[in-house]
Amino acid sequence: NSPLSLNPAMTGLMVEDIRAVTQYRSQWQSVVPYETMLASVDANILESYLQNDFVGVGLMMYNDKAGDAEFRNTQVALSASYSKDLSGEGIHYLSGGFQVGFGQQAVNFGKLLFDSQFDGQNLNPNISSGENLSRDNFVYLDMGAGVAWFFTPTKKTSFYAGFAVAHMNEPNMSFVQGAENPLYMRWTAHAGVEFPVTDGLSLIPRAVVLFLGQNLE
Repeated sequence: NSPLSLNPAMTGLMVEDIRAVTQYRSQWQSVVPYETMLASVDANILESYLQNDFVGVGLMMYNDKAGDAEFRNTQVALSASYSKDLSGEGIHYLSGGFQVGFGQQAVNFGKLLFDSQFDGQNLNPNISSGENLSRDNFVYLDMGAGVAWFFTPTKKTSFYAGFAVAHMNEPNMSFVQGAENPLYMRWTAHAGVEFPVTDGLSLIPRAVVLFLGQNLE
């Protein structure tokens, strides 16, 4: 559950005043290691000055490392939103948000071996690979925006839905100098509900659909 990476309009859109998220995943350490870390914090502010409207502000940090070549993706993003009270009672909101951040991708080409380095018996790292691998890291700008709807008829029941687009500027992700490999815009539709089962237990079913280029998830 990472609301700031799902939709920037979700920034500060909650019953509480502040929210912190930490996530960690490690897999396949004995074969090919993958490790992902994420942390975010967001809050809603200025509600007392805006007649139940409020501003959301948030910060997200993300790091992902994959494979023997230590392919790494690091991101830091700031997000802001404005939520309009549709009810006059502070229970029904329409929100719009924007996110801007910087990312860095890096890879350790020294840990890669290619067919051209086969010496007749083994892969020899001392033989030139002949590959154009001069760009082993780069920094890119990333932007996104979204809208969201949020309704809380009671303190323990809530409904939400939203639509967002990430990578609006389609940054170039190529490791080859002078080549173009744009990161396609990611379109996201999502919805969820929280309802109480007992005083101490709630169910929170959710649905998310993602489109990225020709891919659907």
